[in-house]
Amino acid sequence: MRALLAVIIGTSTLFAAAAHAGTVYSYEVSNPRQNDTAGVVNKVSVDYDTDDVLSFAAAFTANNGLLPQAGWFVLSPGQYPRLSGNELAILYLDFAGGDVYAYRYNGVAGTYAHGRETYLDEGNFITSYEDVLSVDYSGDASSKLSIGFDNLDVSALSPGTFGDEWTGVSYGPGFGGWFHFTTMDSYSISNGKISGWYPKWQSWYDVDGKTATVPEPATLAGLALFGVVGLGLYRRNRRGAAKA
Repeated sequence: MRALLAVIIGTSTLFAAAAHAGTVYSYEVSNPRQNDTAGVVNKVSVDYDTDDVLSFAAAFTANNGLLPQAGWFVLSPGQYPRLSGNELAILYLDFAGGDVYAYRYNGVAGTYAHGRETYLDEGNFITSYEDVLSVDYSGDASSKLSIGFDNLDVSALSPGTFGDEWTGVSYGPGFGGWFHFTTMDSYSISNGKISGWYPKWQSWYDVDGKTATVPEPATLAGLALFGVVGLGLYRRNRRGAAKA
């Protein structure tokens, strides 16, 4: 009986822990081919955990000898980010430094879709993440590039932080976003903030009205299997003891 109780208690504890974990919403696209001027976009993927954790990855192949040197993206719960107005965060990606800068996005589209007016207003600055972005070159003459970060704490961008309409980088199940990657004429950082950001050639993937997926709860399935196996072993031991 003690063995059975141990199995039940252990399984229940693990189920309870899993039940309190945040929901993870994932979105991934391969070879979107919207614009490849600064490099062919082979893949973009994001994972948002409602416990305020964000992961991001992108991969590129050179186009006419070009690969992006920086980028930015905006995520939404489904709508196109344009004209969002103090609802969404914009994340600027500094490939050379490996840093990420978070600002309140002003919703401007067109020539300054990178939010030039956003970073010029220091009041829009939220936070910076130092040395979190991995940047890996590979292939002949560094013709391939992969970038990304894993499990970034985005609690500073949490929904509701800057008003009831603020969603930050959260989404799910609806999904929308802008992903722009660029060569740079120049850019500069001062006192941990962007002081100049001047893109040149761009590649991008823009999307709205999509649905993010929730990965299969393999962990819960494993916990259930653990409980069944444990119970089976307990019953087998009981039968063996009875025969003896």
